[in-house]
Amino acid sequence: MIALMLSPIAVTCGGQPKKLKKFRKRLAKERRDDLQRMADKIKDIAEDEKRRSKELLREHREYFETPRQKKTKETSIDFFEK
Repeated sequence: MIALMLSPIAVTCGGQPKKLKKFRKRLAKERRDDLQRMADKIKDIAEDEKRRSKELLREHREYFETPRQKKTKETSIDFFEK
């Protein structure tokens, strides 16, 4: 069953090679244009994801970076009463 699905199927059209040639060229051009549009959309999506991940990383860093607080005066604990 799989072999039938994967094997190439040859279709012959007799008598009109010029029309067939024009059809193949037109179909190839249409598919090429469709593939180019798909490639452009995928590139746009990839750029958006890069931008979004950079923004997310920046927000992550801002959230987890703790601002350096001023050190308060440390007082020692005296365990012995005077």
